[in-house]
Amino acid sequence: MQESIAQDINLVLWGNAVLGAIAANECSREELEFPQPVTFLDLRKEDSSWREIPYAPDPLTWLERLRKEGAEALQLFYEASQNPEIPDRIAVVFPGGGGHWLVEVVKSTGCDYWRSRWRWSERDQHWEVAYGRILCNHPRLASPMRTTRPQTIHAQLLTHLDRMTEFAANHDQETFVRTFGLARQMLSSRGSPTEEETPWPVSRLAKICQQLLSAVEVAWVFGGMGSWNDLTFRGDSQTEYETLSDALYQLLNTAIVVAVNSSAIAPVS
Repeated sequence: MQESIAQDINLVLWGNAVLGAIAANECSREELEFPQPVTFLDLRKEDSSWREIPYAPDPLTWLERLRKEGAEALQLFYEASQNPEIPDRIAVVFPGGGGHWLVEVVKSTGCDYWRSRWRWSERDQHWEVAYGRILCNHPRLASPMRTTRPQTIHAQLLTHLDRMTEFAANHDQETFVRTFGLARQMLSSRGSPTEEETPWPVSRLAKICQQLLSAVEVAWVFGGMGSWNDLTFRGDSQTEYETLSDALYQLLNTAIVVAVNSSAIAPVS
């Protein structure tokens, strides 16, 4: 999975867990540090550009400030790009490609929307990550994923992984036969695809949501050279491959949103 998507997942899971811990006064600040340096900016539209105003130097300060502004929960928002020239499952390997991911902050006065920006630092040889608030106290953005139940996407993903496995087997793609088979197993087990204990805060989720995230981790075959995206076939097989692959990408993104958004400490309507 691309690091930017994993970062959004971790921020929402961690953020909801911390909001709950802060509300219950369960943890100290030192125990709640986010594992990766991230800064936060308030973006103000001025003519044709954005003005960047520092909002918080780290995730915990960000959450504490959001709570003072009435934050009740964090949610993930995903929207396909609808680009007719390149499918999202292929574009996802490029910075900013693969659809639109936002972190949604739910408040009684409306919702804030934060988008990540990744810049490579040649000097420090690492990514510099900043989240910018692009909408504040905005009406909640519509998404069909909001009404999808974990049981529904779980069943859909099971069925589709069977189709992916069958296609891979019929076209001598044994590596991907094993990959899709393992992803299917994750939907019937608990925890991560390794022998390690399921990490906090994923362990806070219901079993079915843990299964969804584990299956996504295994079935995410959308990379560059040598990945599932790199395959080509002839005739009708190519058409079937593209249809199955596009559907898998959408199902995995839906599974991410449904599972991660279940981490809110109170139901979000």
